[in-house]
Amino acid sequence: MRKLSWAGVILGTASLLFLGLSALLDLPEPPHGSDGAQRQFIGIGEGYPVLPALKIGVLGDSQKGLANLRNITRSVLNENVGLLLHTGDLVSNNDEGHYKLANRYLVKGGATGLPFVAPGNHDVKGNADRFLRWCGPLEQSFSHQEVTLVLLNNPHGTPPDAEHVQKLIAAAGPHKAVVLLMHQPPFDVQGNSKPEYASFLAWLEKSKVAYLLCGHEHCYIRKKVGDTIVIINGVGGDYDKWQLNQKVCATILEVEGAKITDRKIEIEPAHEIWENIEHFAVGHVSEAYRQRPLLSWLGTLLLAGGVGWGWFRLLRGTRQRDSN
Repeated sequence: MRKLSWAGVILGTASLLFLGLSALLDLPEPPHGSDGAQRQFIGIGEGYPVLPALKIGVLGDSQKGLANLRNITRSVLNENVGLLLHTGDLVSNNDEGHYKLANRYLVKGGATGLPFVAPGNHDVKGNADRFLRWCGPLEQSFSHQEVTLVLLNNPHGTPPDAEHVQKLIAAAGPHKAVVLLMHQPPFDVQGNSKPEYASFLAWLEKSKVAYLLCGHEHCYIRKKVGDTIVIINGVGGDYDKWQLNQKVCATILEVEGAKITDRKIEIEPAHEIWENIEHFAVGHVSEAYRQRPLLSWLGTLLLAGGVGWGWFRLLRGTRQRDSN
């Protein structure tokens, strides 16, 4: 019985120390999103040099694979990319802790800020307010040199309206090539077209869009629709229990004028102890205190009181035995 008492007290003390560690790890992050985010890009916008060629790095479904996100980001940035994109599901849960972790591990991988992100279903689950604050608009289009990039909003699988996409392309200005980015692809994991995307695929086949980059499906698929190359990169770091050995992938687009080529980067997966500690501490424990503060603090006070009383009883019993 005494051994069980010691075990309970030590476990309770360890729990309190872990709660303290969670608070230390849950550090404030710099501002993001439409209010002044730093994006990972070079050579875009006024004041930047006009480069003869541009490399674009495209990440996909990172979610809970934080070490994988760090490592694939590092590999992509080692290619001297000028622009970093993400096809959605940057986070596994739409809460402050998981957005902080995604940003933290991107920075550990060498990024100076968040990529341009197409919203994924996990990113906006519940509402899109946090995505807007961290990542910016749900849809955006811009041009660099002769390439127009358009990020589309289809996190829940709604096929884009062709007329709407054409307006976004036109709004970006003159161009010779177009790259589209959205989360849910027009193909399933076997590469079969989804019936609800029939109209969009018919438009895409005649659109002269150079690339459509997607995520969501946990696979890497490259297909052609007319002259458009469709790439699904849903293995950008996330994993299921049966996918622990699945390699992590990203896409590099090399742009030279109106000509664009692609290649896949593939690295071995990583699953680290500290990554999981940090994920649990910031993404779950700290979030419990943010979302249910009264219950969480009441539980902490009860735990602290129980641990303190347990240590008092055990130490007093030890002193009494020593005096006898």
